[in-house]
Amino acid sequence: MHMMRFKVRSLLYFACCHFCFITSAHAQKLFYGDSTFNATLRQYEGVTNFFYDFEIDSIDLYGAYDTFRLKLFVVAPVDEHGKISGLVKIFHPDKVLLSEAKYQDGVAHGRVVVYDGAPNDTTGIFNYVNGRKDGMQYYYYKSSQSPLLSVVSGIYHNGKREGPWREVRADGKILYYSFYVNGLKEGIEYDAFDNGQINFYVIYNNGKIIDGIYRYYDGDGNLRSYYVEYKNGVKLVHKW
Repeated sequence: MHMMRFKVRSLLYFACCHFCFITSAHAQKLFYGDSTFNATLRQYEGVTNFFYDFEIDSIDLYGAYDTFRLKLFVVAPVDEHGKISGLVKIFHPDKVLLSEAKYQDGVAHGRVVVYDGAPNDTTGIFNYVNGRKDGMQYYYYKSSQSPLLSVVSGIYHNGKREGPWREVRADGKILYYSFYVNGLKEGIEYDAFDNGQINFYVIYNNGKIIDGIYRYYDGDGNLRSYYVEYKNGVKLVHKW
């Protein structure tokens, strides 16, 4: 499914910065794109530069789930209560901007932007209200051959998906569609090939696929050699 192509690509970097005196260390949350990581903030005397250490579980890294540690260089203003407030910037070790986000009272509040190695090369724009996704969300897919392959977009309301979610190619072809009500899929969901030909579709009711037979197609519109049946909520795969 095209929605699964959103990978954690720019995270595997290590920052090496040294300061003389640590004044405090405490846990906070760091918001990166549409994900939230637990972070340990180490505050250094006389500066507003901090380290964040992450233990990240079950990240979909190029299709393989793994657990790894990483360390990034972060510039984060902290209020009188020790909570992050203001514009937070995350950098690669070479000081290239990776992400910037607006925080209030220790959580993301406003826009979170993720870059792919350059400030004018945006890979995602995410909106938060009091630490919960709220408003339009955008994922931008690119390649070395194309500055923009497709855009996935949709709305969150109070931390849950709401309404239509689509992946649309640069030429306007819809590659993926689904509809959400209070965070649950409702109605038709379909996935398409790059040429616009439907790959498959299913129908949801209250977040569950409705019982029935669903057919799969190849890129030329021919039926595949199997079909899927949902019966009493159980997925059954049959051959023609």
